[in-house]
Parts: sequence; structure tokens; C-alpha cells
Amino acid sequence: MRRRIANTILWLLIPSLFLSSCKNEVKQADSLPLVGATAPEFPRNVSWVNTELPSSLAEMRGNVVLLYFWSSTSINSLRAIRFINQWHRKYGEWGLRIIGVHAPQFDFEKDAAHVKDAVSKEVMFHPVVLDNDFLIWTAYRNRAWPTFYLIDHRGIIRDIFVGESDYDQLEFRIQDLLSEIGVETSDSIEALEPQVDFSRVGTPQINTGFDELTHFGSPEPVLLNATQNYTANPALQFNHFYLVGEWEIQKDKALLRGRGGKLLLRYEASRVYVVLGSLHASRLRAEVRLDGEPLTAENYGKDIWFRDGRSYVEIDTRRLYELVDTRDIYGEYTLEISFSSGDVEVFAMMFG
Repeated sequence: MRRRIANTILWLLIPSLFLSSCKNEVKQADSLPLVGATAPEFPRNVSWVNTELPSSLAEMRGNVVLLYFWSSTSINSLRAIRFINQWHRKYGEWGLRIIGVHAPQFDFEKDAAHVKDAVSKEVMFHPVVLDNDFLIWTAYRNRAWPTFYLIDHRGIIRDIFVGESDYDQLEFRIQDLLSEIGVETSDSIEALEPQVDFSRVGTPQINTGFDELTHFGSPEPVLLNATQNYTANPALQFNHFYLVGEWEIQKDKALLRGRGGKLLLRYEASRVYVVLGSLHASRLRAEVRLDGEPLTAENYGKDIWFRDGRSYVEIDTRRLYELVDTRDIYGEYTLEISFSSGDVEVFAMMFG
């Protein structure tokens, strides 16, 4: 059995390796627990989805457990699911148990129905525990989405992988821990094509809520829970976003109060994802332009639709929307989203 040493310590000692949006999907906490510690058990007062009965680590002794933290609005987490599903198919019958811990980035993600929809959309096969109060997150001293904990048959944390990449090393370690319970697998490590070249993504995740507001370019003073008429400078600053119109910046989002408004952003990436929502049950439409032009067949994201030569996104629920995909043509672009109706919510922008 081939063995590879996980790069856990490397990730912990060199924070600069958290590239692009992954770097900013970090919720601060104490340092991660040392490899070799007993994995903390799940609290009894948490809810589960995608399973009929709650799970416990004690019940899974004798198996190898892959426990990972994710969020339904974290593009980094969602990109990891195809690897997780592959490991479930390859090793699930040989003693690998997978548990997803959903730790919400935003308050609306605490709704169990929202998580169920995300689990169904991503076609997950494993149980998911709802860590709405960050009890499990705190017990594991976790700090990022996604983070993977490999737990051996005795309940001991053997490896910790933080962020995207190194999936081949993680799979090597899954095979190693399975060999310790007598499972010798001859399955080769399938190197799935990476979806993002992080070395070419120059813009981090940007949150619009007051608590984690970063990279805000509008010159007006930021008012918490109060309507302000924001403007954009004629020359947009790179890696900054601008609000235009009457907006209210709340704890975890920017809320459009006027009948119309805009969001402008200069960024460097190939793909753009925006967490959007609405206070209304009805669907809202927003026009999306790139470098002053409507999107085209070469650069539209999967949530874009076209009408009369213009490109739009339809906001139907609070979720992550893919607006731009230049098909791996990385570069600097200017995104413009024009909202024709009020009560639109903007939570965050992510890149790939």
C-alpha cells in the first residue's frame, strides 16, 4: 500500500497558501487540534438531513470516517463534492463512512429545508449534520470551508486537510487507513481535472455585510442598518466593489432599498459567483454585463438567461448564483449587475 504524508502541518504554518476565494472562506478559531487526538463526538441536540437516524462516531468505530465541514454557499465546498461522491462510490462498501458537517456562512443557511435542497441538488449520498450554532466547528477548532478530518477505526484523528487541492493525497490516506482494518484496495487514484487554477485568480471572496465588510469602494461612509445613497467612482479600483443607489448594509448582507440600483466590481478570475436573495416570494430579474457589454455564449454562467440581446439572472431564492464563466480565460474584468426592483439582498461574491 502506497503511503503519502498529509500536508496538514504545511497548511497550518503557511497561511498564504490559502489562495483566492478559499483564503477568505475562513472563520477564525483557535488552532486546529493536533493529529492524534480523539475525534470529538457529535452533540445530541443537533439535527440531521439525508439520513433516517442520527449518527455518532461511537457507532462508527471499526470504520474509517471522513468528516468534512462545508457550506451550501461556499463555492470551495461545492467544488469538493464531486471528489467526496467519488470516494463514497469507491470505498463506501469497504468501510469508509462520510459525514458532512454543514456550518452556515449566512443565517438563511440555518433552515433545514435550504440544506435539504442543497444536498438534493448536489446529489450527496451521505448523512449531513446541521451545525447551526457552530458547536461541532468549535469542538474541532475548525477554521475554514472545506476542511477534511480523517478518523481511523479507533476514533483517532489521523489527518487534517484544509481547503481545496491535494485530493490525491487525501485519497491515498483513505486507502492507508482502510488497510489498517484489513481492506486492501487495488483501486488507482483517479486524478480528476482541477476546476480552478488558483494561481490565476487574483480576487478573494468579498462579503458585503457589515460584520465582514471588505474591499468596499463607494466613497460614502458605511452606515449599519440605515439607508444610504451610495455612488461609484468613475475609475473603479481593482478588487473593490461599489454600490449605486439607496442601500442598507446589514450584519451579513447589503439590501437594496431603492427601486433600482447597481453593483460594480473589478476583479481577476474566470468565474464569478454571487450569493443573492430577495425579501419577496416572487422572482426578481437583474441585468448582468461584463466590461460594459451583455454576456455571450463564451462567458455566461449557468444561471444566466438571455432576452432581446441582454443577459439576466433571475433571483428565485437565497442561494449561490454563477454569473460569469469565461471558459478558463483568466483576466481582469468589470462586472455590472443592475437591479430594477428593490429589496434585493447581496451577501457575497466568490471567484474561480
